[in-house]
Order: sequence, then structure tokens, then C-alpha cells
Amino acid sequence: MLHLRQHNAGGNLAGADGGFMVNGQRVAPDVAYVGPDKRFVDRGYNPDPPDLAVEVVSDESNRSELDDLQAKLRHYHAAGVTVWVVLPRAQRAEVHEPDADPSQGPVTLGPGDALEAPDILPGFSLPIRELFSE
Repeated sequence: MLHLRQHNAGGNLAGADGGFMVNGQRVAPDVAYVGPDKRFVDRGYNPDPPDLAVEVVSDESNRSELDDLQAKLRHYHAAGVTVWVVLPRAQRAEVHEPDADPSQGPVTLGPGDALEAPDILPGFSLPIRELFSE
């Protein structure tokens, strides 16, 4: 939110309570950004998918959670959504771009890297190490 205000970027940010219709499915990412060119509603499910979704994996050993995440990723991909998957235990993040070749897998980032989405949030950069600092 601070980045949006400082850069007068517009758009809306939603937390885990914000729901979206993505490829015909209801999803509630942990964090989502919706650009100023899309509709955004404060109640109920947003009719448009977010531009960027962040999914935090709470238990990386939970097969059910990982299976649910894979299903969500397929819907996000079909809807053209960029997704950042944060893996706290591994202290890394994955970047899933909608136009990337699925057979190549996501881009994996570690403590020396930063999350960026210049086409969605110009100027935004979040060092991975800051996600996991104590």
C-alpha cells in the first residue's frame, strides 16, 4: 500500500479477506493487487481476477495445501494472473508468470533476490530476505 501511495499508482490492494473470480473459480489470495483499469468491489467476490496474487504456503509438507495451490495456479494462469508463491520454511519465493512456458516451471528466488513486477507495479521491489527477517 505504501508503494501505491508513494508512486500515485492507483489500483487496489486486497488482503486474505478479498475474494476474486478467477477462471470461473472463487479464490482468496493472501494478498492481491488490482490495477486501476479493473473493477474492484469491497464486498463479495470481485468479478475480475487480480493482476497480481500472492499465495503464502503455511505448511510446505502438507500435500493437501500444495495440491490446492496447484489447482489455484492453473486457474490464475488461465486468467492471465501473475502469482508470487512465498515459501517461508524454505525462505524462497516462486514467480509464476501467465505468459511463461508451463514446462519450464516458475522462477525461484532466494534471499539475494527481490520480488518485482515492473509491468504491473513499476518501481516496486521487495527483497526476499525482508520477507523472512526476524
